[in-house]
Amino acid sequence: MQVQVVPLEFRSLFDRLMQTKQYDGCVAGLASFDADPNSYIKVWLSSRPTHFWNPSQAHPARPW
Repeated sequence: MQVQVVPLEFRSLFDRLMQTKQYDGCVAGLASFDADPNSYIKVWLSSRPTHFWNPSQAHPARPW
């Protein structure tokens, strides 16, 4: 596998992830200090904006 690492300023990274969706992969961390898993609901649900794999789906891509 050949990888090209491209460090980005946060706003540029955020725009690619949330607006243009121009990325093949990203290493990032989302942090919450809440023990309740519902604090990550925007990540787990495929219809939510911070679900970065198969983004912007009206319905899940997989039955599970």
